[in-house]
Amino acid sequence: IAKPTHGVLTGINEQHMATFGSQENIINTKYELVESLPAEGMAFFNSKNKYCRELYEKTKGKKVLYGESAAFPGGENILGAVAVAKELGMTEEEIAKAVREIGNTFPGVEVTKGKDGITILNAMYSANPDGVIANLEYLRTFPGKKVLVMPCLIELGPFAGEVHKRIAKKVIQVCDLAIITTGEYFETLSQGSDKVVFSEDPQDIVEKIKNTTQGSGAVLLEGRVPLSILTLL
Repeated sequence: IAKPTHGVLTGINEQHMATFGSQENIINTKYELVESLPAEGMAFFNSKNKYCRELYEKTKGKKVLYGESAAFPGGENILGAVAVAKELGMTEEEIAKAVREIGNTFPGVEVTKGKDGITILNAMYSANPDGVIANLEYLRTFPGKKVLVMPCLIELGPFAGEVHKRIAKKVIQVCDLAIITTGEYFETLSQGSDKVVFSEDPQDIVEKIKNTTQGSGAVLLEGRVPLSILTLL
């Protein structure tokens, strides 16, 4: 319908595995964007994602591999935007000005101040494996105690256990407290660590956050957690 002339593949992971049935189906469906481009079109691929790198090598048409020099997780998104902007004719000066105006933000995360001095990182729109890892790295950059609130991820099919183990490793590295709001993969996420607890009750969750942060620190709300938690914070 849109007939794009430029296409950007920012990432491919196990998200929606249960819907698409296999990793191969997800890759093929994402690649439809590149296959739909006209001969004079341009495809952009995230170098930080192994599937995107493989598709870049496979692609015969005009293409760009971006993000290789990203200094932090998620930084490749800015470099991808810069690559597209250059292709569309923006000057270095225009791009630099636009990047400076972004400020200290992170894709998909809204940062606000809560009660008692807590910093809230709102990433409640959705959650996928790579996004959770990147957001935890972003949480790491904030001062004070660090808390994560998230449900177990869904639609991961046979990769669910492996993905939750990967997230658990990062959670235990970064967080002083992680509160998991659904039970399907809680044991996998906790890995026996007393830093990781289960709770479905918004009031209890907020009390646990306050007891940990004690007036400072940051809390990452990741994925579809109850909206009442954000309201209470």
